[in-house]
Amino acid sequence: MRYIYIFLLLFFGTSLFAQNYVMTWQHCYGGTERDWVRSIIPYKDGSLFFGYSRSNDGDISDPTNTSCAWLVNIDQFGEIVFDSCYKGVAGSGASGTKLMKSDTAFYFVGSSTQYTNNGLMQGYWLAHLDTNFNVVWQDVLGGSYAEDSRGGCIAHDGGVIESGITGSPDGDIEEYYGSFDNWLVKKNPDGTTGWVKTYGNVGPEEGGEIIPTSDGGYLYATSGYNYLPGNTYCEGHDGQMAQAWLIKLDANGEKEWHRCYGGSKNDLLGDCIELDDGYIIVGATSSADGDINNFHGIPGESKDLWVFKTNLSGDIIWSNCFGGSKDDGSSWISENENGSFTIFGSTKSIDGDVQGNTNEYENNVVWMLTIDADGNLIYQKPFGELNALGFVDFAKKSDYK
Repeated sequence: MRYIYIFLLLFFGTSLFAQNYVMTWQHCYGGTERDWVRSIIPYKDGSLFFGYSRSNDGDISDPTNTSCAWLVNIDQFGEIVFDSCYKGVAGSGASGTKLMKSDTAFYFVGSSTQYTNNGLMQGYWLAHLDTNFNVVWQDVLGGSYAEDSRGGCIAHDGGVIESGITGSPDGDIEEYYGSFDNWLVKKNPDGTTGWVKTYGNVGPEEGGEIIPTSDGGYLYATSGYNYLPGNTYCEGHDGQMAQAWLIKLDANGEKEWHRCYGGSKNDLLGDCIELDDGYIIVGATSSADGDINNFHGIPGESKDLWVFKTNLSGDIIWSNCFGGSKDDGSSWISENENGSFTIFGSTKSIDGDVQGNTNEYENNVVWMLTIDADGNLIYQKPFGELNALGFVDFAKKSDYK
């Protein structure tokens, strides 16, 4: 049994430079089987969270005999207002990766099963819902092998983009280089397919998050290995270890530029945001050389939370690591009203930058940081009572409440 677990943080004070974050409530949700949250967004006075459930009891009001993408609305105190199970195309089962809201609609991206010549396989699932959460259209795309959803964004034209990886050389995949490739699918507002793009090489790629950019294009933050042949490769980077990749796309998904970042060990990206003068990206690294500064621990054996800023062309402005002697990483970043940034991630460390971690069992716990505009640490707090195994998304309500 695994319950979805959600907590709310509240700080008191007049400035983000004088924070004191405390937990105001916590709730568990789910049934007797596996339940998982992948995405959460503010909604009215509360929140919507989205993931999947295999339970047929407990908080699931419309149980099914197959896994469903589970959408739950909670109020400001964490009490359930309503929930719905979405079973994918033809009721074959679905799991949710990300929930997104536009002015007039909601979008889901995730995974759903589909029947192929190789049997029942997993493909991308994209769904458009009206403001009452009724499905307007949904579709499954993929090939004869598995596709794994990692992220998505609302497109500039009001459609939706899903990002992740594919291992299929056929079906809806127009280009395949080998192993697992980065695969992007764009759906138009009416549900027709706008474009599909593959970015990678013969080595395995990790998939990642995609965001819309102010120039009408997109930024894709992912990771991969540098081998040829392929359409994404960087000279001077060792193909034996995963490197961090930024891929800048135009409105049609065509590559404008790509850059590789990191050092001689594994470097992975988790989230990115756009600023007026560039981008800030967060993730994790095991490297202590190359683009990496201030690494803690032992290179190749432990990981640090890694954050770096680039200009709009992808050139690094600054790069910094935070953590201790154990594993640390990040999956979420948000800009604050005063120009600082809040980062959420996880840590196993009890030393270095990680101060106040009460975890006695070296489990991953939730770690919160605030950095200034130059990447310097302002504030940090580990939540030793909160295991980070199931924490994959966070929602910001506001800077001051």
